Amino acid sequence: MNMACQQQQKKPRAINGPGAEPKFPAARYFQVHFEHLQAQLEDTRQSLAGLHEQLAELNGKLQFHTEPSRSDLKK
Repeated sequence: MNMACQQQQKKPRAINGPGAEPKFPAARYFQVHFEHLQAQLEDTRQSLAGLHEQLAELNGKLQFHTEPSRSDLKK
């Protein structure tokens, strides 16, 4: 890029006026993205709860299989 293009890109946009592009997206833009993030967070929380249940179940099975049986205690 030449120097004139670089300087032009660094200049801040003029304050919103008639026909000017807004500096920031509309509030609806952020609302949609936050709703999407909230939905993803809820899905993640549900998945985590399911994983906790599976882990508890596996820990129970592991303890059952690793506990010494009564016949082993007599030896």
